[in-house]
Amino acid sequence: MKRRTKILYIHHGTGIGGAPISLLNLIKNLDKEKFETKIACLTNGKHVQLFKDQGITTEVIGATTHNFCHNETGKKQWYYFPYYLLVAILWFYVAFITAPKYLKTQQYDILHLNSHVLTSWAFAGRALGSRVVLHNREAITKGYIGLRYSILKYLITKNTNHIINISKDNQNRLGIFKNSSVVYNFINIPETYSTIMSEDRERMVLFLGGTAYIKGFGTLADAIPYINMNIKVLIAGGIPNTSVKGFRQKIKNFFNNATIMHEKFNKISSNNNVKVLGIVTDPYQYINSCDVLLTPFAIPHFSRPAIEAFAYGKPVIGTSIEGMDEIIDHNINGVLVKNHKPKDLATAINNLCNDPERAIEMGLNGRKKAIEKFSPTVNMKKIVSIYEHILNS
Repeated sequence: MKRRTKILYIHHGTGIGGAPISLLNLIKNLDKEKFETKIACLTNGKHVQLFKDQGITTEVIGATTHNFCHNETGKKQWYYFPYYLLVAILWFYVAFITAPKYLKTQQYDILHLNSHVLTSWAFAGRALGSRVVLHNREAITKGYIGLRYSILKYLITKNTNHIINISKDNQNRLGIFKNSSVVYNFINIPETYSTIMSEDRERMVLFLGGTAYIKGFGTLADAIPYINMNIKVLIAGGIPNTSVKGFRQKIKNFFNNATIMHEKFNKISSNNNVKVLGIVTDPYQYINSCDVLLTPFAIPHFSRPAIEAFAYGKPVIGTSIEGMDEIIDHNINGVLVKNHKPKDLATAINNLCNDPERAIEMGLNGRKKAIEKFSPTVNMKKIVSIYEHILNS
């Protein structure tokens, strides 16, 4: 019997989000007769149990999650210099001590890093002669003068065998095209889904972002007063408690917009056409029962909720940020509105909900795109091809 290829995945995150869910989907769709997998998580959290519940061998390393990154979601201003000094020290510690010590105890054929922030692990892996695949899941930014961007690009170029980008926009932002591929995040395509929009019931639009600023909650909250009362806005996701005591936490809430977003939430949560779902364990039941999905991202970021909605035949309303047109085709499978324009968002919601035939047609077009571009069948072939290529090169 031919030996299975052993893949060690390093996961960086601290909770359940797009990166762990996408990694979970990837592993679940690998041929178990050909591949043996293990996930090593830098720290403990709900994501660990998520992996274990699916029968995936998972281990917590106990390493720092303060990794060197330079993306739109984690972008920090110049006055965070002391923080970056700490990150630099930790990078060397992980690259020369933590990562080598752990990797030497593992048996694997491919080291697959689940984020571009894991360059210290890439460095350690390459120093040990490993074949390294790096998953670029975040929208990298060049910053003010491009210093951090240049360092990050150099580290990735020198220490990886192949880069998997989750979008063309991510690939263009990173600016590395040699040994680099675009493989979209994907979603299992359900056989059954609902597209019925009867005239005698209220419309339901779904937002899967909690009070996260980057996912566009601020714009949605400001749009609520302009949305027709026959449209119910469902808000799913985390609603952080910003009333916690402590000077450090208050400063953190100020700079990440948490306090402002929470004030907006308090203002609209009691509206008759708003229903707060909180954190949901099965978002797909809500996606399948809604009429339109909202993804008004405030910054460039791959919208996993959009492709999940397409899989269920739902139209999507998003913002015209960089890369979003790669997912949503305006007036074909959804609608793109200008960023930070709540009235425009409300108008798009009202128009689409009041035109069931158009909404259903867009949803069906979205499902067709999901099957063609965001299905496991299409994208797993690309992943396996990358693995096979670096094993044979």
